[in-house]
Order: sequence, then structure tokens, then C-alpha cells
Amino acid sequence: MRKETANRCLCSKLLAICFVFVMSVVSGFFLYNTALAEKEEITGGYLWGNSPYEQVSDWYRVLVKASNYYALDHGNKVINLNPNMNVDTQIRDLNYMVAQGVDGILMAPTSATGLAATINKIVDKGIPIVTYDADAKTPKVLINIRVSNTKIGELAAEGMIKAILDDGKEPKGKVLLISGSTTNIAAIERRDGALSVLKKYPGIEPVVYMIEGWSQADSKKTVVNAVSAWGPPLGIVACNSYVGIGAIEGLKSANAAIPRGQEGHVYVGVVDVEKPMKEFMHQGLCDVGIDQPQLFYPMLAQYFLEEYIEKGEDAIPPVGVTVTSDPTKPDGPQPDGTWNIYLRGNVHEGVNIFEYPTWAPAPVIENMGHRWLQVRPTVVLPENCEELPVWSNVVEKWLR
Repeated sequence: MRKETANRCLCSKLLAICFVFVMSVVSGFFLYNTALAEKEEITGGYLWGNSPYEQVSDWYRVLVKASNYYALDHGNKVINLNPNMNVDTQIRDLNYMVAQGVDGILMAPTSATGLAATINKIVDKGIPIVTYDADAKTPKVLINIRVSNTKIGELAAEGMIKAILDDGKEPKGKVLLISGSTTNIAAIERRDGALSVLKKYPGIEPVVYMIEGWSQADSKKTVVNAVSAWGPPLGIVACNSYVGIGAIEGLKSANAAIPRGQEGHVYVGVVDVEKPMKEFMHQGLCDVGIDQPQLFYPMLAQYFLEEYIEKGEDAIPPVGVTVTSDPTKPDGPQPDGTWNIYLRGNVHEGVNIFEYPTWAPAPVIENMGHRWLQVRPTVVLPENCEELPVWSNVVEKWLR
């Protein structure tokens, strides 16, 4: 009898443990806004759906955390679902969000064309959508928030060229231009931006590689094979952090990773400065990085969703204006023709992301039939990579 009772107690304990585990997994899967901030959470508010491109890289993990903190500061909640760079998964996730009754959606489309029909259907139901980091070909997007990928491609190539010229060398030789999938609009625009700069120098021979899924391993293999075939190139322009890290690891594997200042250095310009890239900068292996103010992407998106719901489309800055971020001015149109937006929130885990609005000034232009807030990129150099308020410096506090 005691044995049977003991068994029942053991089963009850196991069931309780399983229940707690399952609830933890469910809560973690939906990633509701449960993080603690330095201010008591306000109840009520809006429910947003957030569909980032993925949630595996630190780049997107801190973006999602910034989104959660901003929502928390303003009394709202966010459902974050990870499509893992898959169009069909993202469509499923968006439909799920609608079924959960979200008031608006912020998203990084996994395809410029593959999401258009779903976005149109959702907007027609009265749910506004703001896109960030990437975009979708439909006029029904309320506003898009991202850097000009063409511009950051240009800046990465220009920074690499500047390093060459600063060292008194002639820009002559092969430059490996490594970007992402041929269906990814960011990959295409960054490639084209970098290519437009490289083609200005007759002595440079660009060799373009489009790496499916921004694969770090494939980028490394590509560089190893290129060095084996032609010897070390003059330079490398890598259009995101994955292929950038892979490219430098490829130079290391090919015994071609020589620090700047020594003969044979391969000049490298990259887009996105993750922590490993900062280490490469300190080692003299990366000469310049172009970073995005992506922590502000979901916060600006939520700001626009709330403004639109409460005040209508006139509260969204129109095409043709430049948006500033001045804490001494009220939000909205200014006497000088600009438009001011200063985001406000609390300090979280020792980080005040609102103190440095590096995203502005930002022009609003028309693209794909809707507004595009073209936020400002940041040039990161070895001498300032630890000081700038870039996302990789936030990672160490938020993801430790």
C-alpha cells in the first residue's frame, strides 16, 4: 500500500515537473514580453505581432529584445515568431498572429514578392503592417524602415578602397565581392552598391559570389578556393556578418590572413559588425565595417503602428521629408519642413538605447509603392568599434 502510494506521489511529482516544463517551453516559444525592465509593466495596451527574418543570430536576438523592451515601456505586448528565413513559415506565422487578434504587425519579409499577397490580405482586414530590414513589393505596407542596402554596400567598398589608398597602395587586383542569395533583395542591393564603387577603379577586377542563405561555411570555402586558384586577393567586400566572418576564416585557413601594416594584407570591408568582427578589427584583419541601427527598427515600427491606429495616416511622415530625432522638439512636422520623432523608454539591463538616436536624420522616399524611412548607417573602424553605440556592444549586456 505504501509502495502504491509512493508510486502515485512519484507520478504526481513527475506530472507537475512535466507541466512546468511544457509551460516554460510554450512561453519561450511565443516569446511574450516577460523580460524585466527598470520600470513596472503597464497592463493593457496593444498586441503586436513581430516576424523577424530569423531569431538565431545575435543581430536579430538583440533586435527582438529591443522590440520587447520598447513594447513593455509603452504598455504593449509582442508575439515574436521565428520564420527562420522561410517564406512558407512566415506566411503561417502571420496568419497565426491574425488569429490571435494582433492590432498590428512588424516584420522583416523573407521574400520581396512571396509575402505580398499575404500582406495585402491582412491589411485588407484592417491590420496595419510595417516592414523593417527588408521589404515587400506592395503599396499596402504602411512604411518600411531600413538602411539603403545599396548605400551600405557602397560604404563597405569605399571604406576598403580608402584603407588601400591610406596605405599608399594602388587599387589594383582582384576583389572578392561576397553577398547572399540571389532572391534576397538586401543581398542584391548590397552587391550592386559595392560593385558600383569597385567599377570606378580600372585596376580592380571584381569577382562576385552570391552565397545561398548567407552561409558562413560556404563563404569560407569560397575564399579558400579563390586563394588556391589565384593567390590572395587585393581585397574582400562581404555584405553581411555571416559571409564576412566566413571570408576572414577562409583567409586564415588559406594562410592569407595578414594584419594590416604587413606586406600581403588583404583589405576587408564588411557589413554588420558582430563581436567576432570586432576581434578581427583588433587583430588588423578587418579594416572597416558598416553597421545598421537595427535596435531602432522594431521600436520605430511600433511607434508608427500606434500613431497610425490612434491618429490616422496623417501621423506618418510623408514622402519627401527628412525625419530628425531631437529630444528638445515635439514629435511631428516642424516649421523648417522636417519631421521629428524622438523615441522614449527606460534603461534596460544597463543600456539606454534611446540616448543615441543614430538612425537619424533619415529621408522618407517612395519605394515599392509605399514610404521608406531610409535610416542612417554607421561607419565602424578599428579605433572606434568599442565606443560606438552599435548592436554588438549591446550583446555583451543583453545576451550574457
